Amino acid sequence: MLGFILSEVRKVVGLKKITFSLGSDPAEISESFFLHMNNIISNVKNGVLIVFDEVENISPKTAASAHWRIGDDTLLFWQIIRSYIQSESQGKISISIFGTNPYILEAPKINDVANPMYLYAQKRFIPSLSFDDTREMVERLGYFMGLEFPPEIIANLQQEFGGHPFFTRQVCSKIHQIASVSRPVRVSLALLSRAKTEFQGQLEQYLRDIVEHLRDNYFNEFCVLRAVVEGDKSELTEYGNEAPDLIDHLIGYGVVERRGEDFDIRFDAIKSILQRLVSSNSESRWAEISRRRNDLEVSIRIALYHWSRNVSAEQWHEVLSSSLTGKRFDGLTTTEPSALFSSRESPLYLSDLLGFLKNERVLVYLGARRSQIVRYISMLSIDCARMPMQIA
Repeated sequence: MLGFILSEVRKVVGLKKITFSLGSDPAEISESFFLHMNNIISNVKNGVLIVFDEVENISPKTAASAHWRIGDDTLLFWQIIRSYIQSESQGKISISIFGTNPYILEAPKINDVANPMYLYAQKRFIPSLSFDDTREMVERLGYFMGLEFPPEIIANLQQEFGGHPFFTRQVCSKIHQIASVSRPVRVSLALLSRAKTEFQGQLEQYLRDIVEHLRDNYFNEFCVLRAVVEGDKSELTEYGNEAPDLIDHLIGYGVVERRGEDFDIRFDAIKSILQRLVSSNSESRWAEISRRRNDLEVSIRIALYHWSRNVSAEQWHEVLSSSLTGKRFDGLTTTEPSALFSSRESPLYLSDLLGFLKNERVLVYLGARRSQIVRYISMLSIDCARMPMQIA
C-alpha cells in the first residue's frame, strides 16, 4: 500500500513512473518511504491530498484481508503515514479518510499497541438534507431529466425519506424511468406513489445490506438499532450509559434521530422494513447472544495470552493458581499459556477466564482492552437478563 501511494503521488506530481522496493523490516520500510516521499514532495509547489475511501477495507475487524483485519499491517501503515506527515511533510501532505464507520479513529489500541490514528481526526457524518437542500437537489435533477417537481411532491419526499440524499435520488431516478418520454413532465402525487411502490423492493434490498453489514461487522450498533426499532427504552438507556458512541453512530448515519429523551427511526419509508428485518424472536436473540459470548471469549483469550507473554514464569504461576479454584487448577494437564488460551484445545471455560480478569496484575496490563471487555460483558449481561427463561 505504501508503495502504491508513492506511485500515485509521483503520477499526480508528473514524475516518471518507477518501481519501489521498500524492504521487509518495518524500520527499513519506514526509512525508505520517508526517503522516496521526500524526493517526491521536493517537486511539489502546492500541497498533495491523499484520500482514503472505504477505510474499513484496511481496518481491524472489518478488512477482507487477514493481514489488515487481525495482523499488524494497519498499525504499521498508519504509524508510518502519521509519523511522516508530522515530521517530514513540510505541510505539503494531507490526508482525508472516508468510510462507513469511524472505528479506526475510536480504537485506543490495535493488537494491544497504541493506535496512531486514535482521535487523530474529528469524526464528521454526512448530514441529512434540510427541506431547502432537498428542494435544490430535486429541482436540479429534474431540470436535467425534464421533470418538474412541485412543492407538495418535494414535501412528500422530505417526509418519506427524511432528507436522506441517496434514497431521495433513487426515487427521483425511478420517476424518471416510469414517466412519459414526452418531456417536460410535471410530477404528480400519483406518479410519485407509483415510483415509491416500484422502488420498495430495491429499498428493502438496500436496507437488508445495511442491516447485514451492521450485524456482521458492527454488532453492537446492530443491537442498538434493534432496540430503537422495537422501542425498547430500557435497553436504550443501558446502551446510552454503557456505550453512548454506538447511538451517536446511528444518528450520524442518518438512520436514527433523537426526539427529546427518546429515539426513533428517522424517516417513514424504512420503519416497517426495518421492523421486519431487525426485530427478532427469542430463538434468534439467543443465537445472537451465543455469538456475542463466543466473540467475547475469543477476545479475552487473546488478551490473556498476550499478557502471559509479558510476565515472568513465577508471576504467571501465581496468577494462574489464584485465578482458578483448587479443583480446576489440580485438574490441569499443562500450565503452558499457549495451550490454556488456545481457541481449540483449551481446558479453560469462560468462567475460568473471567477469574483472571479479577486479578489486578492482569487488569493493569489490559489497559484499553479492559474497558472494551467490560463493556462486552455488560452488554451480554443486559441481553441475557432480558431474555425469557427457557425450560427444557
